[in-house]
Amino acid sequence: VIEKVSREEACTFFNLDANKPILFITGGSLGARILNESIYNDINLFQEKGIQLIWQTGQHYKFEGEIPSNVYLKPFLREMNLAYSCADVVISRSGALSCSEIAAAGVPAIFVPSTNVTDDHQTKNAQHLCKNGGAVMVSDKDAKDNLVNTAIALLSNKNEQEKMKTALKESARPNATQTIVNEIEKNL
Repeated sequence: VIEKVSREEACTFFNLDANKPILFITGGSLGARILNESIYNDINLFQEKGIQLIWQTGQHYKFEGEIPSNVYLKPFLREMNLAYSCADVVISRSGALSCSEIAAAGVPAIFVPSTNVTDDHQTKNAQHLCKNGGAVMVSDKDAKDNLVNTAIALLSNKNEQEKMKTALKESARPNATQTIVNEIEKNL
């Protein structure tokens, strides 16, 4: 279970304004090139729109030039609960753990499934949450052209965010481990 804290407390940690929209981007501990390139290419657009970023880039990504003040950028975040607590929207790959965390946290998501995985399982994971209305999906090949605009549109639509939060709460299985143990014990 993700320990939620108040939005204000989380925003204080990241030195962000709780009254402005916040986008959390994570490609996991190694990062995701397409996510990083897509965000970096339009980084100034977020500042123009008054959108703040929490951006976990992964260990291998370094950017030339100055990063705007509306961006909290780190190669790795240990404080994922704080990022989820203050994010209005998250952009992520769609591995099983990421999908589970995002559903449990109830943060509307934009998934960009990796195409370099067995049996295209990340697309299947994303489709599950998209089908239920808790997420939208942008393909890897369309990310450079569509990811930033999709994020900006969702961040400006509070009604859609609320619908997505409701759908995520219905999809989340915060007690999954206990449910599995109970089923195993029934069959012993």
